[in-house]
Formats: sequence, structure tokens, C-alpha cells
Amino acid sequence: MDLNQEFIDEFGRLSKDIQNNELQGKIQMFFRLIKPRVTQNELAERFGVRNADINVAMENFKILGVAEETEEGGLMTYVFKGYAAEIKEIASLFPERQKRLGASVEVLEQLIEKARMEGEQVDKHLSVVQSIRKDFGIE
Repeated sequence: MDLNQEFIDEFGRLSKDIQNNELQGKIQMFFRLIKPRVTQNELAERFGVRNADINVAMENFKILGVAEETEEGGLMTYVFKGYAAEIKEIASLFPERQKRLGASVEVLEQLIEKARMEGEQVDKHLSVVQSIRKDFGIE
């Protein structure tokens, strides 16, 4: 099982359901699991989309300060900064979204347990789930 890809796919589905933007959820998990500093080209290649699609998907991250955009050597580069404490408060204003997020976190926890039973190393994934719970106030 490719647990990283399972996490990316689950958050893509969640993001599509909540925001009608699958790419945002996938990028969030990419940052959390694979690479917290990445170029726009790398993300576009990874997810099979155009650079313009990545730019649009990154708007909320930049506005909320979750990611910083810089230009390095002619390439747009994004650096994951994490979620500010205020995000938890904002998330609590949307209980239906928070409920869906909680359901996705439960799916991720089931995937972790399955991977653990198969003998895979899951510490990184447990840490990601804990940070998601903390970031968004998921009980």
C-alpha cells in the first residue's frame, strides 16, 4: 500500500466535496507528507495539471499564510508554513465541513492501522493525523 498516495487521494476527495477543488487537498497532503518546499513545476508534474491550475489552487494557502510563494531561479516555489491557531476558530464556524474533515481523518486512521498490520512504518502518518486534528480542532 502506498500510504502517502492514499492520504493524498483521501484529502483530494475531501477537498473536492467541501470546496470543489480536489487539487487543494492533494497539495496539502503533499506538503505534509512528502515535501514542504516544492516548485510549481514539480506540483504540476506530480498531479498532471498545468502550472496555472497550481497557481489557482495555491491562492487560499497564500491568503491564509499556510504557504509562502517565492521565485527562486525563475521558478515559482512554495514553502509550507503550517496552519495558524486561528484556523481552528475559523473551522469551527463551519460544523458541516468540520464533520466531513473528521470523517476523512477517521479514514486516514483506518488506513494507518491497515498499513501497520502489514508491517509498514506509520509514524510520519500518525504525526500528520495528529497535526490535522490540532490544526482544525477535530476531536
